[in-house]
Amino acid sequence: MVKAPSLISLAALAVKRELLLGDDVIPYVCELPADLFDILLTYLPPLALQKLQTKMDGDDCGSPDYCFENGRKHGRYGNFNTVWKKLFKTRWSGVTDQIEPVDWQQRYWEAHVQGCLDEAAELVVLPSFRGLISDINISDTILNYIGYEQQMNHLACDYSKLSYHCQQFGHYARCLRLQNALCVEETCVQALCKLLIQNSETLASLEFLHCKLSPSFVEGICRSLCSKRKRIHKIENLSIDISSFIENCPSSVVVELVSFLSSGRSLCSLKLRHCHLDRDFGRMVFSSLLEASSSLSILDLSGNSIGGWLSKYDRSGPLFSLGAGKSLQSLRLLNLRGNNLCKADARDLGSALVHIPNLEILDISDNTIEDDGISKNRGGVETAKFLSKLMSLAPDLVEVNAGYNLMPLESLTIICSALKVAKGHLQRLDLTGNNWELQPSHVSMLSEFRHNGLPILILPTLQALDVPYDDEP
Repeated sequence: MVKAPSLISLAALAVKRELLLGDDVIPYVCELPADLFDILLTYLPPLALQKLQTKMDGDDCGSPDYCFENGRKHGRYGNFNTVWKKLFKTRWSGVTDQIEPVDWQQRYWEAHVQGCLDEAAELVVLPSFRGLISDINISDTILNYIGYEQQMNHLACDYSKLSYHCQQFGHYARCLRLQNALCVEETCVQALCKLLIQNSETLASLEFLHCKLSPSFVEGICRSLCSKRKRIHKIENLSIDISSFIENCPSSVVVELVSFLSSGRSLCSLKLRHCHLDRDFGRMVFSSLLEASSSLSILDLSGNSIGGWLSKYDRSGPLFSLGAGKSLQSLRLLNLRGNNLCKADARDLGSALVHIPNLEILDISDNTIEDDGISKNRGGVETAKFLSKLMSLAPDLVEVNAGYNLMPLESLTIICSALKVAKGHLQRLDLTGNNWELQPSHVSMLSEFRHNGLPILILPTLQALDVPYDDEP
């Protein structure tokens, strides 16, 4: 026998419907006793909860006497934050944030907007798509999650359009991930720039994935994010992954990015990974960050071909003079993995380290830094010599990844000698991916290099089948 619904549940469902269709019931809801009010909140879908909280935050119910303390919004009208957290966990049960959100209402709508954009990106690439991205209809699946009901279709708001969701909830987004389909100039740029302008004061992280970026698109994005009055932006994390710039010599792109990087006082992480960047582009990035004395803490240029990018940073070069007195004091992580670096790059990087005094983590793995033998792409001891110099130039380093650099076994002796005389803080040096046959004498030599009981040197185990073969005679 089916259990009959309680009077409270019936009343709560009725209030929910009224909230979805209008505002008339809100003054009466505000008069509810605290215990009934808390029960009502648990019955409300996101749209109704949003409307109620917005009205109450606007003081439409008198003075709610709210305070926001330790992530809990509370007062005589209950704890909205707990309800938003439950709604988030129900909809995205598999999502775990590294840091527990403080404001679950913000986190919910941020994830919702991202879901709408991801769905739109899938529709835009279909051959049948015509029109503007802002006119895309959101699927019933997403609309049902937020509490949309068919009887709401006569309202002035068009809940089914992507534009509505971006306008109403876009300001909650602190992080946005944009795929290539959302960066098409003909159908998307105007709407995307409008979204970024709307959020220019609150957006902290922006990621472009699998994108082909035109000069006009880059210009529009950069200018949308910058304050018109001060020409500065508040982006903290910028990531462009597995993407490319459409022009072969994107001089206008360089100009815009230089301006953008120089005006980023809040920028702490810059990732330009697998973007087909050349050495001139890499040099431009480093120079502009250095000249601005950027507060960047993470710089990731992995997966590009920037060999020679620091060739003018030797101690007599013009760029070294240009950077005199300048430094990247906050830079802690530099990733140069798979950048086609050579012997000269190792030397130049050593000279440039004077500008990066507090570097802690360096990744130079998957670069065949060759010796003076010159067939190309053959291993040598230059990586080991660079690492030896590195230990004295960057004493704050705690982790270095130098794996898959085709070093010969004699490199190990050079590195161990440098470790003995170094007085730094190195805790981990990854040397995996080299085709070495370790002998018992090597094991005893390595035993003295440990940190908190763990080995500092991470060595290759057995000869891996996927290790590049060095056939230098």
